[in-house]
Amino acid sequence: MTVLNQTPSAFRQLINVPGIQTRKDLALRVVIFGGEALEPAMLRPWIECFGDTHPRLINMYGITETTVHVTYRPITAADLQGQRSPVGVAIPDLGIEVLDNGLNRVPIGVVGELYVSGAGLSVAISSAPG
Repeated sequence: MTVLNQTPSAFRQLINVPGIQTRKDLALRVVIFGGEALEPAMLRPWIECFGDTHPRLINMYGITETTVHVTYRPITAADLQGQRSPVGVAIPDLGIEVLDNGLNRVPIGVVGELYVSGAGLSVAISSAPG
């Protein structure tokens, strides 16, 4: 296996498998996190053992309404000090904005709602019979 797409809570179980941290021959190139918030500090044992470049640790974020990932963020050892799930930047075919209740952009670090746009966003339209 070279690419693993995993929820953070399931990956936490992998970190705790006996003997995993003594393996230096892992074929993994990339671990992609999604499906729930990532607490970067939970990766400390993994990064201390394997570093943060091989395999690459990528946090993906997607809101329920899109049913897909909309942002991308490589995780590094520097992220272990943070307490929030680092969301990252928009995937190239999407636009994202964080807006307040009045639909105004909010400064970085201010709470708001994530609005997604662009070619990568699809909308399902259904009509009622009759």
